Amino acid sequence: RRARRRRPAVTRRQLLRRAFLVAPEYIIPPVLHGDCSGSSVCPYQAFRRGGGVDLARCRGCMLCSHQCPRGRVEEPRWTGLPGIVYAYSYVARHGLDGVLFICRERLGDLDSKAVEASPARLLPFHVPCAAWLDPALLLALERLGVHVHVYAGQGVCGGCRLERAGLRAARLLGERGVEVSESLTGASMYAYTGYSRQPLSVEEAAERIRELAEEARRGES
Repeated sequence: RRARRRRPAVTRRQLLRRAFLVAPEYIIPPVLHGDCSGSSVCPYQAFRRGGGVDLARCRGCMLCSHQCPRGRVEEPRWTGLPGIVYAYSYVARHGLDGVLFICRERLGDLDSKAVEASPARLLPFHVPCAAWLDPALLLALERLGVHVHVYAGQGVCGGCRLERAGLRAARLLGERGVEVSESLTGASMYAYTGYSRQPLSVEEAAERIRELAEEARRGES
């Protein structure tokens, strides 16, 4: 609902040749609750000096939602606490081994590379980009006994309009200890079988994940 339409940057020559045939882009800009302009986390330099977002530069990668100082950018619900709690509940309810976070542009790889991914009993959780993922929340999910694998890297993110953000996110996630790989075979190798985890209600899972995420963030600082 918050998506905004914009025309991609084109040259004058392209504009004259294509007129109104230039396809618009739809982005979901971040919701700010503070000034993040002094931060260098945005790979597209979309923060205005003094506050606000330059929508001509913003690509909706959401890297800022967890890399800016806590609370200054609203976390996206899909990959924020509500989405991670949903993933935990689904995995626990269906007895799966973990979650495979995958860019929605790469969902076709689950079919084309089905042999490589087949041994893993992982929930495919599609995201607009790996940059939407908060390392602290993923580490909290791991500590609750849910294996986490992020499908990202040069071979996955290369050529995407969010390539710069995706590759930076893959590096940051890896540095925090999250399993990141562009190999679905690698994802299947880490699948656990036959283990049990403590059953938690949705409310209990939300509270526990929130606590563990805050603990992880304190450890980073």
